[in-house]
Formats: sequence, structure tokens, C-alpha cells
Amino acid sequence: MKHLHLIMFLSSVILTTSAQVQVTQNEFERGVTSNSFSKPSQKQYNGFIKSLKAGGITTKMEAAMFLAQLLHESAGLKKKREEGCSGPNGCANKYPESGEWRSECQGSSRPPGVSYYGRGYIQLTWCSNYIQASQALGKGDKLKSSPDSVATSEDLSWSVSAWYWKTNVHDALGGSDKFGLTTKAINGKLECNGQNLNQSKQRFRYYTKVFSAFKLNGKPVESGYY
Repeated sequence: MKHLHLIMFLSSVILTTSAQVQVTQNEFERGVTSNSFSKPSQKQYNGFIKSLKAGGITTKMEAAMFLAQLLHESAGLKKKREEGCSGPNGCANKYPESGEWRSECQGSSRPPGVSYYGRGYIQLTWCSNYIQASQALGKGDKLKSSPDSVATSEDLSWSVSAWYWKTNVHDALGGSDKFGLTTKAINGKLECNGQNLNQSKQRFRYYTKVFSAFKLNGKPVESGYY
């Protein structure tokens, strides 16, 4: 009998820790449309739900933060390429080799004429990030050699966004309710410490409406930028 109780207890722990965050399609749609963007597609909802688990997102509040950041980064899930950049060779000089931190993106290892501007729903930039994401997703060097596939493939747009969140944002948030921590983790060098305040404020405005659409308790907390 003791063994049975132990098995039941362990089963309940496994179910609790592996439970999927529940966001209904209606909540997701209202999170987008309440921010004055057009209604997202079924495929986008499916991609979002899949990304929650892949991104290590364990609470509905974190899911709301994730969606708010996606809305800002992609202009309401409509743009998967950085503003002002287009095609595989757009904005060629914006993310130069001198700023890379991976050897695979330097010297003769760097593909000529390939541009690593922002792509995806959370826009992935720099060759070093493309190669890290590519390897983590089991794609070898595909995203390094063909970064524009992140913009042209719906699945890759979601996959790199989930990878980026899990790698750079989830742990930085650490279960906190401070939305500013997510902005700091995504674009802190440009939008925190008093810089480009209009951008960080816009991200939070999106979050307040997603927070309401997701029917979360309490009030959204903006702090965490500094």
C-alpha cells in the first residue's frame, strides 16, 4: 500500500511539473486584436502554443509576456523581417563580422554576401545567434547558410523565437512578475537605462492588454528595466 501511495504521489508530481500552460484560442486572439492588430491565423495560434513548451514557459503570466514581446517585435505577428531589410542580403552592413562572438561567423568561415538582420517573431540577429539557434534546433548550419529561411518558414519563425526566449529570457525572468526584465533580456542595450523609452513603454502597453485578455489576476508590473 505504501508503494502504491508513493507511485500515486510521483505521478501527480510529474503531471504537475509537465502540465502545459493553458491559453485558449479566444484568449490568444483577444491578446492580439485588443492591441489593434488583425486577427491571427489558426496556424499562428498553433505555433504560439507549441512555442510555450519549447520556450520553457511555465505560467500563463509568462505566456502573456511572451506574446506581448512577439507583438512588438513582429508588428502584431505580421512582419518576420526587420524593418527596412528585405531578402537574403538586405541591411548587409548592419551586423558586421567585427561584432560576432562565434568563430564560425568570422573570417573565411563567414558566408560572403549573407546578411544576418532580424528575422522571426522575436527577431534573431547576428550570425552567432543564427548558428547557435541552428545547432540547438538540430539544423546543423542551415540557419547560418540560409538565414532568410527563418522569415520564410512559419515553423522556423516560431522555433527560433521559442529558442531565444528559453535561452535568453526565461531564466532572466526567473519567475518574476516584472515585465521589464523581459525587455531588458531582449533589447536592454537599446531600450533600458533610460534609452529609447518610447519603445520599452510600447512593449509594456501591449502587455497590459494581453494581461487582461488572458484574464490574469492582479495588475501588470512594469519594473525590471534597470
